Amino acid sequence: MRNNLESLGHDRNELQQRVEALLKELKGRLRKPAGNIENLSYKPCDYKSGTKIPVPDGTFSPFPPDGRWGGKRDSHAWFLFDADVPDPGEGARTELRVKTDRRGWDASNPQFILYIDGRTVQGMDVNHETAVLNDPGRHSFALYAYTGTDVDGLLSLYISLEEVDEELEGLYFDLLVPLRTADQTDCRSPEYAAILKELNGAINLLDTRDIYSPAFYESVRAARARLKKFYSSLPASAPGRVACIGHTHIDVAWKWTVRQTVEKAQRSFATALALLDRYPEYRFTSSQAVLYRFVKEEDPGLWERVKARVREGRFEPEGAMWVEADCNLPSGESLVRQIVYGKRFFREEFSKECRVLWLPDVFGYSAALPQIMKKSGITKFVTSKISWNDQNTMPFDSFLWRGIDGTEIFTHFITSQKLSEGFERRSTYVAQGTPSMIAGTYARYQQKYYNGEVTSTVGFGDGGGGTTPDDIENIRRMKKALPGMPTAAFENLGEHLARVEKNARAAGPLPLWSGELYLEYHRGTYTSQANNKKNNRKCEYLLQNAETLGVAAALTSGSKPDPRELRREWEMLLLDQFHDIIPGSSIGAVYEDSARDYAAIKDKCEKLVRRSLSAIAARVKKAGVLVWNPTPH
Repeated sequence: MRNNLESLGHDRNELQQRVEALLKELKGRLRKPAGNIENLSYKPCDYKSGTKIPVPDGTFSPFPPDGRWGGKRDSHAWFLFDADVPDPGEGARTELRVKTDRRGWDASNPQFILYIDGRTVQGMDVNHETAVLNDPGRHSFALYAYTGTDVDGLLSLYISLEEVDEELEGLYFDLLVPLRTADQTDCRSPEYAAILKELNGAINLLDTRDIYSPAFYESVRAARARLKKFYSSLPASAPGRVACIGHTHIDVAWKWTVRQTVEKAQRSFATALALLDRYPEYRFTSSQAVLYRFVKEEDPGLWERVKARVREGRFEPEGAMWVEADCNLPSGESLVRQIVYGKRFFREEFSKECRVLWLPDVFGYSAALPQIMKKSGITKFVTSKISWNDQNTMPFDSFLWRGIDGTEIFTHFITSQKLSEGFERRSTYVAQGTPSMIAGTYARYQQKYYNGEVTSTVGFGDGGGGTTPDDIENIRRMKKALPGMPTAAFENLGEHLARVEKNARAAGPLPLWSGELYLEYHRGTYTSQANNKKNNRKCEYLLQNAETLGVAAALTSGSKPDPRELRREWEMLLLDQFHDIIPGSSIGAVYEDSARDYAAIKDKCEKLVRRSLSAIAARVKKAGVLVWNPTPH
């Protein structure tokens, strides 16, 4: 192939095909077998409780290489095996790979929790198939397997040990990121020519006649040295900057029940911790206090590791609410309680005072929220869902939101979107760390004239999972400004939003949106599952009545009311106000669960109401009838 670069601006396909072919070759050479899996056995099971690993006794069956498991949705199994983990030596690492024959969206596909010698290591799914094994020697492995929610038939399972060549992997990403950046630029532009000049120069140094030979590795080092020079020469800043928030959106219930979400939280938090251990620059943010409680109750060891990373400042609990609640159907008191219960949990567990209301996926936002936020100590509101409107595009991405009473809250939208998709209404809260997504996130932002820093939530979600190693490898190579691109780096959400607001306010008067943030999408959520909505409202009234009467009874007797008496019932109600439960957009089993929750709330509240009324009546001196009217009329 010629080395003359004069015509490369009009020769996109030829050089790109050459680089693409090389990347394909490198990717195929990155991994090789590194040992054997031994004593693989299998046992179907129900939902686990805690972290106790079963013993490989007579109830387990040997699982052959061509074995099949599952067979029905929402079912579980344990897989146990042993392996001698080799020491790969300098420039390599050993990984465990776990995959099934299912591809596609991870929220519905099989998922696993990996344990090594009884310790929770990470979650595994279609986007997280590998786990780094840093400790050579003999180890006992356990996989707690979940079939997913869309299983049709039996599933295969493939488990292997692999050695990863880190030198080749580094070259792969060094080439991949500029190549994918070139995809985002005009092939006649100087930016495109500059990128292809560097790619061409680097690959011309490679000697691929004998892969794995000393001459080959010498050429790999030479190519990487040239690319390192290229990366070092890049500007430290650009007109645009993308703050990458490591994240995974977890629907507390949707195509699965809350019981499965307990496991999703464990998988996702463990995966985030594994990435925090591996990559010093990585940061992870997660909302919803209830998810943290699930992890605390189910896996104390994992919980202590979460707390350690929170103290370090790299695992960020933020979001303020108990769950990411619907903001149309719950009462004002319930919205207040969502924040009270959420903020209290984060304060008690982490000494963290949440300042951000984080609701990327909620189906519209009541104009009462700004007042509730401000009175709760919340200064910022973030979403992306309004970008999904059917007809009207919101004119702003950073603005002041004015509520019913005139309260104003700084509001900022996530604008993650692939550049190749053009300017579309829909931004995503489940972005990947690709040049197309980084470029698109900045291009989609509408207020560049007063702020150049935008937000991308990087990580697979809805069903959990989160950021991948590929995302982080890509983003670390976009920290400086590649030609025609904004810069990108992982950030803590709170620090990033503080800068965004400061930049926006310094540039002049902010745009103002007054009233409801109405979502022109997901219509029908006011009317579906009517009984669920009716139960919610009745329980809201009952909880408030039970509390009011409890205080009145305590005052008449001279005692103090117990503020913890209805905490469990409030937590159940708040959980069932999640934005896929109360609107009616979840599977049927979710509403069987919520009906049981509502029945328990009613039973407890009615007993407390009767007890309090009897206590008050006993202290009324005159004979007669005591009437309690909790209504305002």
